[in-house]
Amino acid sequence: MTNSKYFKTCNKKLNELCDDKPIFKTGNLKIGYNTIIFNIGSAHTCPSAKLGLCQLQNTKTCYAYRDECRYKETLKYRNRQLKYWVNVSVHQFIKDIGNICTKSPVKIKYMRFNESGDIRNKNDIEKINFIAKWLKAEYNIITYLYTARRDLINDLMQAKYIIINGSGFMINNKFEAVKEYTNKNHCPGDCSHCNKCKTIGNKVIQVLIH
Repeated sequence: MTNSKYFKTCNKKLNELCDDKPIFKTGNLKIGYNTIIFNIGSAHTCPSAKLGLCQLQNTKTCYAYRDECRYKETLKYRNRQLKYWVNVSVHQFIKDIGNICTKSPVKIKYMRFNESGDIRNKNDIEKINFIAKWLKAEYNIITYLYTARRDLINDLMQAKYIIINGSGFMINNKFEAVKEYTNKNHCPGDCSHCNKCKTIGNKVIQVLIH
């Protein structure tokens, strides 16, 4: 049983564009319910997979990709999120997050971008950074993400309001997929009781490929 909550945008035109269906989710059993999750697209359209930047040798083994194959509504949901992202202003996005904070039974502490997919370009980085700045100021929400876009490293380094976990490379932290652990900084697989990826520390965080 899941305690995840789903939310629509509170903008009428965007809601119609998104088929009057949710585009935000608060947490899950692994991540914790104090976290809003938003994806800029699906694993099927992941730019890092297409560019060969993903740490997985076979990107079809990605858990997000598998879920989209297994559950048709999951792929539709993530495609709907991309449609919203392309059309939403930063101010409306922040307003939608404020609406979730008001309605959520759990106090929201974190905003996570990209459980699936990845950032597409410099504009995405600047947009998320602006949102992150105001979410921290208005709601004391910390914004973090994972990205394999090492080709955008110069732009990522300029995003001072996002905690960025580089997939295979260092920004604020480095997230490393391994067959066996080589250091003591392991991913416990339970984000609800861990803040390694949510704090800046130049940490190399290892997770077993599974």
